[in-house]
Amino acid sequence: MSEAEEVLSRLEEMGLLVPDTAAGFRVTDPAAALTRLFTAEAARVDRFRREVSRTRAAVLDLAENFQALQAAHQDTVQARTLHGAAEVNHFLDDAVSRIRLHECVMHPGSAPPVEVIDEMMLRDSEVVSRGVRIRVLYTQHMAEVDYVRDYLLDAAQAGIDIRLAPSLPLRLLILDDDVAVVPLSPEDSSLGAVALFGRTLVRSYQAVFDHIWAVALPLQSLTAREGRHRAMLLGPQQRAVARMLAVGMKDEVIARQLGMSARSLSRVMATLFDELQVSTRFQAGMKAAQLNLLEGVTPEEARATPSSL
Repeated sequence: MSEAEEVLSRLEEMGLLVPDTAAGFRVTDPAAALTRLFTAEAARVDRFRREVSRTRAAVLDLAENFQALQAAHQDTVQARTLHGAAEVNHFLDDAVSRIRLHECVMHPGSAPPVEVIDEMMLRDSEVVSRGVRIRVLYTQHMAEVDYVRDYLLDAAQAGIDIRLAPSLPLRLLILDDDVAVVPLSPEDSSLGAVALFGRTLVRSYQAVFDHIWAVALPLQSLTAREGRHRAMLLGPQQRAVARMLAVGMKDEVIARQLGMSARSLSRVMATLFDELQVSTRFQAGMKAAQLNLLEGVTPEEARATPSSL
């Protein structure tokens, strides 16, 4: 191809010349040709940028996968022995202060001492206030201990997830995805504990916890079931009194409605409070509403029921 032909071909590609059957070529309007030239150049630059972007993304993805693979091979397990309760508590205070995401606790065995309940509540509330999710597994018999049940209900009210299982295999604490703490001796936790570091091992403990968590009963369902059982044990007079307390009736009105003396009503209410595990009229009314006692036995039916007192 001659130099002239190359020039004509290039001018045609640039849109400055348009083939014309009569004259061979026709000159294009310079402004239109320049616009097409800029448009073509912009398209070429855009294609180049997209290709660079795809290449950069591929390189970054490869680097991340390589780092993850390298980290997986380098994930070694480290263990630290904590001797005695004082060293365990010191370690836990420091570790808990640095939790970012979640804490999982498995608490088998005997109930915690009553003197540490308030301390547990304060610590858990502080952790929850930082946006950390706390999940705790207790054995079902724990809820039968009065002060422990009160703590569990208060903790649930504070936003802690609590479930109860018939039995638990070991005492366990998991902090985020990094640390698991287990006792040195399953029979005697006062001897100390072992803190285990390493995500691979911690994930194994987490899988055990999650499996038990999935089949355990939420605290609310167990307490509701217990409440329904207690409600079934109430006699007609007690259920009638519970409903009247729920709507705010005074003692003299309740006694008149049920045709009994103030002393007899006092005895019925004492038995009712004991069965519902409450200590005030207001609490008894609230518990009656929770247990769906606001319908059922009428005052006439209650009056017709011989008193067992």
